[in-house]
Amino acid sequence: MKQRINYVFLFVGIVAGLLIVWQFLTRIPIVGRYPVDELSAHEALINEFTEDQAYLQSQVSTLRSKVDEAQKNISQQSENYSLELLDSLKKRIGLTEVTGSGVSVNIDDSFYSDKGVVQAADIRDISNLLFSDGANAVSVNNHRAIASSPISSVGSRISINNFLISSPYFINAVGDPETMIRGLSDKSLLFSIYEKSLNSRMLFVFSEEDFLVIPGYSGEIKTNFLNLIDQ
Repeated sequence: MKQRINYVFLFVGIVAGLLIVWQFLTRIPIVGRYPVDELSAHEALINEFTEDQAYLQSQVSTLRSKVDEAQKNISQQSENYSLELLDSLKKRIGLTEVTGSGVSVNIDDSFYSDKGVVQAADIRDISNLLFSDGANAVSVNNHRAIASSPISSVGSRISINNFLISSPYFINAVGDPETMIRGLSDKSLLFSIYEKSLNSRMLFVFSEEDFLVIPGYSGEIKTNFLNLIDQ
């Protein structure tokens, strides 16, 4: 009987030993460092971050387009402003054609006396009077007269802007006709011309014109005193 009990205990011991050994040899799955719920939360944050990044990239692209467009508009406005300024300066110094109402003056040598020959001083006096009366543009025999235009006598002819012109002389001016007619009619302002017209029959007539064309200045432009300005 005792021997049978011993066999039972021996059998139980062997089975228990085998169970213990089997437990140690069995590989147990390694549990992650973070719980499943926390891993899911991290994945959600990463996905959200990725979406935000893509959105910000699209915003950056849109803003760059807006900046480029703004710079282009500013550049165009600057160019337009520069062109407008350039056109304004060209008009002021007489480089562009001018049209409008004004007066036309015809002055010519006398056929009866050498004392009735038109002089460069006569052309200058008429031109200066027209400018002082507000003329926007003046031409002499279709040559634009500006502030720096040299008008001088060369023998029996007259030179303007270094171009020789011959009588008869036609002086056109665009501006207020009434003001210029009033100035040309004042004998005290053009005393020498009226005297030669009366005594030597030098031709001196003027009239109001509804439409005149004054060409742009085509002579030499002095650049001696031009300087570059840094802006």
